[in-house]
This record gives sequence, C-alpha cells and structure tokens, in this order.
Amino acid sequence: MRELGRHRTQSVTLMIKQPETSNGRPSSHSLWDKAHKVNELKSQLRKSITDVNKCKQRTKWENKKLENQIDVETFRRYQNIKSKEAYELSRKKENLGMVLVGDEREILKECKTSDTEKVERLQALRAQARLLEKQRKEKTVKTVHEKYDHHLRENFIELRQEYAKRRANEIACDLLAQIKMKQQQNFLEKQRNDFLDQSVLCYSKGRSKEVNKQTVVEGKKTNRKKRETSWKNEEDEAGSSGKPITSITVNNSQCDSVMH
Repeated sequence: MRELGRHRTQSVTLMIKQPETSNGRPSSHSLWDKAHKVNELKSQLRKSITDVNKCKQRTKWENKKLENQIDVETFRRYQNIKSKEAYELSRKKENLGMVLVGDEREILKECKTSDTEKVERLQALRAQARLLEKQRKEKTVKTVHEKYDHHLRENFIELRQEYAKRRANEIACDLLAQIKMKQQQNFLEKQRNDFLDQSVLCYSKGRSKEVNKQTVVEGKKTNRKKRETSWKNEEDEAGSSGKPITSITVNNSQCDSVMH
C-alpha cells in the first residue's frame, strides 16, 4: 500500500496496491494508469455533485415559481369575486335610483293629484326602499350564520374525535390495571401453591407417598377452580359493562401510575 496524492479541495487519501514487476518494484505504467483512472473518477464525482446541486436549485426555483403562480391566481380570483360583488351592488343601486327617479318624475307630472296621494306615493317609495335594505341585511345575516354553522360543525367533529381518543385511553388504562391485578393474583396463587406443596411435603414425612400426592393434587385442583371462577366472573362483568375493545392505543405517560 502506498499514498499517491490528495485533491486540493477535498481531503481524500488514495491507497492503491501497486503491482510489482519481476524485480519486486511497482510498474510505473500501471501506476500511471491507475492514477489517471482515479482522476477520471474524481472528475466524474465532481460533475455528478454539480449536476445534483443544479437539480436541487432548479427544483427550488420551480417550487418557488409554482407558489408565486398559486398566489397570483388566488389573488386574481379574489379580485374577480370582489369586483363581481361590487358590480352587483352598484347595479342594484342604479336600478333602485332609476326606479326612484322614474317614480319622482311621474309624481311631478301628476300635478293635479292631491297632497294626500303624493304623501302616499312617497310613503310607498320609502317602504320599498326599506324593504330592499331589509332583504340585503337578511341576506348578509344568512351568509354569516352559514359560515358560523360550518365552523361549529368542524369544531364539533374535532371535539368528538378528541373525546373518543381520551375515552379509549381511559378504557385501556382500566384494562391494564385489570391485567396487572390478574398477574398479581396469579403470582400470589403460585406462592400459595408452592407453600402448600412444601407444607404437604413436611407434613407427609410419616405418611405414604400416595396420600401426599393426592393432597397436593386436590389443593391444586381447588386453586385452579377458584382461579377459573374468578376469571369467568371478571369476563362476565367486562361483557355486561359493554366495553368491547379490539384495538386501543394508550399514552404511556397516562398509564405509568398503573404499570408501576
């Protein structure tokens, strides 16, 4: 192994096994070829890195361009909507003004009408104007109520999801507590069985082996029946409480007190 050189910008050490000639020395021709290949690989690597950087820059530029296009299109649509609303409002005002002007002209033409008729006509025009204003306000209030209802429904869905998640965590913590209690019960029963075995063995030194074996078997059967009965009762209680759970994700921070 021999160190050939280092690149100026990158601290890279090239370790190449040199072929040996018949005299035991490395061949200068093979050494030159390998150094040339290493330089070619370095140039290809630099070119690949440059291409990758160019692709990253182009991707950033394209993403920025797309975001700008989206912003411009959004602003354009917003301006179109606002211009349409302003146009509709101005058109309604013009129509109302034309109606009022036409009515006023008709009133002025009817010079022979009495003062009472003129007052009634003016009252009718004012009532019509008030009606149009009331309709406009009702439309605005309706739009606001629809937006508020939509926002309220979205918040209600989020609250239901959060409540369901918390309820699932509470149920899971209860199940973990039950499992812990069952494990402790099994451990105590095991200790009890061991103590019973030891007691029977100590007591049965003066008795026959068959009597000792029968006593141990009867004690274990009794403990097994008690354990099966307790498990069955717990399963019946869980089924009657209506808490079937197939898949529950529990927050570890919420159930540390139960597990420890």
